[in-house]
Order: sequence, then structure tokens, then C-alpha cells
Amino acid sequence: AVLLSLQVPGQAQPEFDYPTEVVYNEAEEIYYVSNWADGEGNVLTMNTSGEITGTLFSDLSYAGGMCLINDVLYVTDYGDLYGGTLPSYLVDIDINSGDELFRNEINSGGTYLDLIDTDNNGNIFICDSEKQCIYKYNIPAQTHETMVTGINKPLGICYDYIEDRVLFTQSKSAGSLIKSVSPEGGDVTNVLWHPGWIEGIIMNDEGEYFMSSWTGNGVDWGNEPVYKLNHLLNGWKYELTNDQNRPFGMCLGHNNFLVICNWGSHVVNFFDLTPYGTDEAMAQEETLNVYPNPGNGYLKVTVPAHLSNHARLTVLDMSSRTVSEMVLQNAGGQQEIPLDLTFLPAGIYVLVVQDGNTLYREKLVIQ
Repeated sequence: AVLLSLQVPGQAQPEFDYPTEVVYNEAEEIYYVSNWADGEGNVLTMNTSGEITGTLFSDLSYAGGMCLINDVLYVTDYGDLYGGTLPSYLVDIDINSGDELFRNEINSGGTYLDLIDTDNNGNIFICDSEKQCIYKYNIPAQTHETMVTGINKPLGICYDYIEDRVLFTQSKSAGSLIKSVSPEGGDVTNVLWHPGWIEGIIMNDEGEYFMSSWTGNGVDWGNEPVYKLNHLLNGWKYELTNDQNRPFGMCLGHNNFLVICNWGSHVVNFFDLTPYGTDEAMAQEETLNVYPNPGNGYLKVTVPAHLSNHARLTVLDMSSRTVSEMVLQNAGGQQEIPLDLTFLPAGIYVLVVQDGNTLYREKLVIQ
């Protein structure tokens, strides 16, 4: 099937500077979009046709992540860019009146607050990509603590209520990780590796994830992907679209649309998810020819002749964590791919080649 990316009529949206995060108010059928601007940030309202309908709140500097809890919209706001000394805040806004209810200082300076999420149990989790940490903010107490430190550019964050875990990104141009930690803090686990930047991550009611990614640096903007992932995060990634421009925050919105903030092109795009059901229905699984297997880690994989240029080979350990990944270039005809996995300890692994909605899977034994 061909994936349709829809930018709804009214997409000129002249008031958007850098849309960063979007949340959907289902009861009112309205979106709130945080508009990162050069020291003059705001929160705009947008209807289900993608038209800006007004400004909810404007007393912000650099508006970032948002989450909606009942009638209160929580928005991060940092006073200046990397290297600055002004404090950052979590601002509470009444969506009915547009009034500021409270302004919570998250740090005195040197912070860059990115995306946020809530567990809907009195806590908000906040990424700080400058201080390289994750904060946990307690709403009733209006206090925060540092949950995780030493994370290179944590940009996106998502509370998984099914597993009661917090997923967040560690982003680098050479390869990024999705990591997991308990809402109470503690040990951090790597659950997915991705070549290139990871920006936003969100979860739908079925437990499936959507992940936005940047592919280039500097002027190399555009033609960037958004992926769908299954709940196991076991290497299965489906590229929904690759024509976004600095896709950042996202939400699931009206009529089963994935709504994507395009930070680079200054628009909000709508992507229809209706043709694409659960990953189990989309994934057609076939086997691969891998030898020698068992072996010492030096092996060859025979891949089909009809692979596209977007096919990806992934090796997973028995905890479903990605331990190796590469893109397969279609050279025409059946290919034999050499693979060196001698760096892995002895054990059982799973080798997966994903090409569109087809999965090729084979168990590996390294002795």
C-alpha cells in the first residue's frame, strides 16, 4: 500500500515560527501547538483542518514540550538558548481562560527543556538536553527531582502505562538509543538503537509507538522520517513517511491522524493512519538463509533479489535489544551479505531483515 501524507488545506499557517509540540483536546476537537520563536514564544490553537484559530497564551520565551491534564496545559519555557544563564520554567495554563496559573522554576540556568509527558498520576517527566538529564515533576507538591543524569541530548520522552515505564531518547547523529527507566528512577535499560537522531516518541492506546527522526545536520534538512514501532521495541520499524522536515513533537488526533510538528518547514502536517492497522497485521514474516549457524559470529546472510533500498538488517538479543543494525543496498539480484558478529558474547540472537511490511527472521546461535 502507498502511504499518504496529508497537509490539510489552510497549511500556509503564517503564524508558525518553529512548531515544537502538539497536543489534542478530544473533548473540544482542538489542537494546542507550542510555537518556539526567537524569544517570543507562544501557544497557538489549531482546528482539525489544520487552520490556526488563535493564540491561547503568549507570555513565553522559547516554548517547548507540552502535556494536557484535565483543563490545564503544561508548557516548558526556557529563557535563552544553550550556554545561557536565564532560568527555565514549567508553565501551567488554564485552557478555558488562557490565564497563567503557576510558573514553576525547573532550574536556575543552563537548561534547555525539550519534550515532556505525564503518567496521569500526578507526575510530569521533562527532558533537559543541555544539562543532559530527566526531571520528574510532582504536580500536587509543585516540586521536581532529577531522575536520570548523563544522557546525551534527551529530546523525546513517553510514559508507557502498559509496562509502567518511562521511555526517553539519547540522541546522537551517529546513532541514538531509546532507553527505559522506572517512574521511580533507578537502573536505565537500552531498548532500541537507531542510526541517526531520534526526536519525539509517543504511544497509542494499543501500545504501538511513533518515533520522529532527523537525518542530517546543518542545511541538510528535509526528507526525514517518522516510524511506527511495535510495543516490544524489538527492532521492528515501519517507515510511515520520509518527507517531513525536522519532525519533532507529535500526537494522535482527530479521525486517526498522526499530527507532526515540522520544526524545519514551519508547518504542522497531518498523516492518515487509517490504512495501517496493527503491526501484527502489517508484518508478513518469512525466513532467511544464514550460515554457518551455529557459528563463531562470522556468517553470511542470503537476502532476496527484490529488496528495496530501504531494507534494514537488525540483530536482537534475547531481551529484544538491538545489538547491530545496517541498511541493505539493493545491488540487483540475490545477495550474500557477510556479517561479523564476533564482538557479541556466546548466546542466542535473532536476525531480522525488514523490507516494508515484510519481515525475514532467523534465530542465530553464536558459540
